Amino acid sequence: MSLIRTSFNYSRTVLLALMFILITGSVAYNDIPKESEPDIDIPIIYVTIRHDGISPEDAERLLIRPIEQELKTIEGIKEMRSTGYEGGANVLLEFDAGFDSDSAMRDVREGVDLAKGSLPAATDDPEIHEVNFSLFPVVVVILSGDAPDRALYRLARELKDAIEGIGEVLQVKIAGDRDEVVQVIVDPLRLESYGLDPALAAATVSSSNMLVAAGVQDTGQGRFSIKVPGLFESVMDIADLPVLVDGDAVVTVGDIADVRRTFRDPETHARVNGKVAVALEVSKRSGENVIATIEKVRAVVAAHQTEWPQTIKDSVQVNYSQDRSDQIRTMLSDLQNSVISAVILVMIVVIAALGVRSGLLVGLAIPGSFLAALLTLYLLDVSLNIVVLFSLILAVGMLVDGAIVVTEFADRKLSEGLSRREAYLQASGRMAAPIIASTATTLAAFLPLVFWPGVVGEFMKFLPMTVLITLGASLAMALIFVPVVGSLIGRPSTLSQRALDNLNAGEAGDLSSVAGPTGVYLSVLRWAVIRPKTILASSVVLLIGMFVVYGQLGPGVEFFPDVEPDNAQVQVRARGNLSIEEQNGIMRNIERRVLDVDGVRTFYTRVGADQNSEEAEDIVGSISLEFGDWRFRPRVKEIFHTIRERVADLAGVVVDLRKEEGGPPVGKPIQIQLSSYYPELLEEAAAMIRTKFDETPGLAVNTQQGAVPVSNFVKREAEQKTGRLRRVDGFRVITVKADVEEGVLADTKLHELQAWLADHPIDPRIQVVFKGEDEEQAKAKAFLGKAFMVALFLMALILITQFNSFYQAALILFAVVMSTVGVLLGLMLTGSPFGIVMNGIGVIALAGIVVNNNIVLIDTYARLRETIGDPIEAVLRTGVQRLRPVMLTTVTTILGLLPMMLGINIDFITREVTHGAPSTQWWTQLSTSIVFGLGFATILTLVVTPSALILQANLSRWWSGRRQRSVSLASS
Repeated sequence: MSLIRTSFNYSRTVLLALMFILITGSVAYNDIPKESEPDIDIPIIYVTIRHDGISPEDAERLLIRPIEQELKTIEGIKEMRSTGYEGGANVLLEFDAGFDSDSAMRDVREGVDLAKGSLPAATDDPEIHEVNFSLFPVVVVILSGDAPDRALYRLARELKDAIEGIGEVLQVKIAGDRDEVVQVIVDPLRLESYGLDPALAAATVSSSNMLVAAGVQDTGQGRFSIKVPGLFESVMDIADLPVLVDGDAVVTVGDIADVRRTFRDPETHARVNGKVAVALEVSKRSGENVIATIEKVRAVVAAHQTEWPQTIKDSVQVNYSQDRSDQIRTMLSDLQNSVISAVILVMIVVIAALGVRSGLLVGLAIPGSFLAALLTLYLLDVSLNIVVLFSLILAVGMLVDGAIVVTEFADRKLSEGLSRREAYLQASGRMAAPIIASTATTLAAFLPLVFWPGVVGEFMKFLPMTVLITLGASLAMALIFVPVVGSLIGRPSTLSQRALDNLNAGEAGDLSSVAGPTGVYLSVLRWAVIRPKTILASSVVLLIGMFVVYGQLGPGVEFFPDVEPDNAQVQVRARGNLSIEEQNGIMRNIERRVLDVDGVRTFYTRVGADQNSEEAEDIVGSISLEFGDWRFRPRVKEIFHTIRERVADLAGVVVDLRKEEGGPPVGKPIQIQLSSYYPELLEEAAAMIRTKFDETPGLAVNTQQGAVPVSNFVKREAEQKTGRLRRVDGFRVITVKADVEEGVLADTKLHELQAWLADHPIDPRIQVVFKGEDEEQAKAKAFLGKAFMVALFLMALILITQFNSFYQAALILFAVVMSTVGVLLGLMLTGSPFGIVMNGIGVIALAGIVVNNNIVLIDTYARLRETIGDPIEAVLRTGVQRLRPVMLTTVTTILGLLPMMLGINIDFITREVTHGAPSTQWWTQLSTSIVFGLGFATILTLVVTPSALILQANLSRWWSGRRQRSVSLASS
């Protein structure tokens, strides 16, 4: 209270501080890095070991095991996965999310250095890599056309150097080019005519092209370096190398061989929309603004294009693929429009209820809290992304609660004749305790989410962080800034006479004079408070009944929302030991069938498999699809249906369509990992599970087998190929993976497979683990359950401190639990499955919101009981006084989230209204939880909570009477 009074005494200082927040917050909003998704560290480090010609079995024995032995003791490793393949191996270390990447890299390097001595002498030095979202390309610059390969490669390398000169760019990788080499083709007839050994020609070339350090010459009058030219400068230098010298006769390499410039045999091919291309994959530095980075990349490319010869300009096209700036602009624009919509809807309600001047005072809390939060996030090096923006939408309705309560109280005091200063000073001081308590309980609900472990937690932690900062700022707005401004410009609101009469009646007047909607509510409340046992018993029955009904009839459970993607990938698999040209032919065939599919903007084809990939080993190539504007194209499921129809008749080829994952990366929905000390047991078990997958409707299965001929120098027999050997934490493993069909819930299929495995037991020496989405879903479910319990405990601690009553604290927490009835009801009405992540967060967020109105209502009741002896009268007057602020806070929160729940987006510049934008699909589940849960909880607050207060008074009266009778009997 002393701080509040001091702020009123120094009102000019407070106004200056408010201006500082508004100005610096606006600057921070303009400068803050903007991302589509949070920039998180993927806790993965992998080691690649190359050894030409080594078999997968030998790679496991000679390469993987020595590395594993040294790395397995590193602290913080969550899982170690290894793969042995023909020509090398890799060992991947997955750490706990939030790990110290520098320390982990140092430990891995030390372990690899120790293991080097155990590796074969012919093995290349192991390479250590760190996986990071920042290393993924933010844009791909594609050069394509009819120009010669050499010209395309030269342009690509020049652009690479120019783009890497941009400060925000981390690195540029070129895909689709080939290294230049000089090819020396020896003619056996010419070689024989000179009587030369083929090895002599090879030795002549390999022993040349070296820098010879010849030292210096000191002449006494100076010191001069001596240089012996020995490096090849041109193809002719190689052709002129002497192979044999006999007197004056010299036989050169050019005499016995054809020497020419060429390229290495291709290991991959790249095409864009069917045309041969070279792609520059541009990655930005961590924390840099994506939009600004891509704009600079485009500017550099445009500047270089102006310098190209006209023939090159006519034959080379420049395209941009995977341009995340367009996606980010669209998503940020959609979410910013949602923020504006939420603010407008909230302000309409507030102004309608409190009048223009009081409404604008309440509205001051919105930009003030937002800009203070953005300034704080900017100082913490947090980017502005979809999670942060939705957090602001979520906070819109909550952050005005305190300002509404203070302004509404001051409004009543102004109508009683108090001065502006005294009215707002009394309002701020009187409501400080309940506002602080209600804000603290909301913060307590979100606080446990900050400690969410794993990649999912790293992705979602920005939501509680933003809400905590925003609500903390809203507390200062409600108790200091808004009251101080109100003391300077506040006026009594232009309420109707009936509204004023109702408020006066609630204070100390005749309750029978209350009219209008408030009178209707008073009648319902009067009926409820004389039947408190019936009301509370009905509430408990409803709670239990809803859980039973949802368990039987509910639409199921899912991990993360299914969001309409902007990108997808067509993975092509084919069996056999295929050459790169055979793989290229398969990809050409598929391209011809799908290049004219409607709705796809760019087809980016890459031929060849990545040895470090954890996908199926028989992938021969992939086509990255970049979709057009979601408003004007078919939905992705329709595009996928068209592609499947066009490639259905391809024999020996499997086409796997993969949507871009929404949210944190978790892999395929269904993954069953089989591991054992006895590798020979795995094939049969994997085949049995794969057969079950084939028979289960709603699943697309990946396999890892093929056939290959052995050497021509031995007897040839048909053998099963050992493509890649995989290990996890030292065990040989086989993983069976599957996607689910559109509209099928992975959780439902997982339960089917788990039930089937229980009835068809596998050899006990094999360990069966469900990985991927199911693993992350189980972890998220466990954490959110614990977070909810911790939140309830923290709220109970605050409530008991506030009211000094176990009963009243338990009453408010009961209202929190009862609010889940509204959540389940909303899911059943909308036909939406319960999302473990989004609905789970929604329930926890709802808990923090529900307590606010209950705290203020019970606080008002406790103060009225100090002067009113009849508890029923005190409850009725409490209801009349608190109806307007309770409804205001409820309606503002619901209206703030309603556009997001309905998927409606309004562009206030173009005046375009759209429905179903991908940015809104992310948050529909969470918004639905809060809207329906809070709507139901409001009924609890206005009817059940007052009934419970009467029940407490009745129990207290009964207990006091019993004690008095006991004392009377004892005295007699």
